[in-house]
Amino acid sequence: MATTYQLKGEIDSFNAKEFEDKLLAFHGEHGDLVLDASELEYMSSSGIRALVKLSRLQDTLQIDNVNEAMYSIFHSSGLTEIFDINKAE
Repeated sequence: MATTYQLKGEIDSFNAKEFEDKLLAFHGEHGDLVLDASELEYMSSSGIRALVKLSRLQDTLQIDNVNEAMYSIFHSSGLTEIFDINKAE
């Protein structure tokens, strides 16, 4: 059973390394993760790189509650073909 990890605010080149470290440490403690993007406002390619690293550690990477703007970024990056991404209702 996966543990939910809340994504918040903006993840960009200024905080992506810290985000990656926290994300991978949380995975190390809890195992497979489901990411909740309901509070995520923006993610740059640096943040996306951290998601790709996480996806290599688990069978499936699920991201829930993705807003339209973030879904567009994930889709244009080709991540909707790799990750299980679910739009917010």
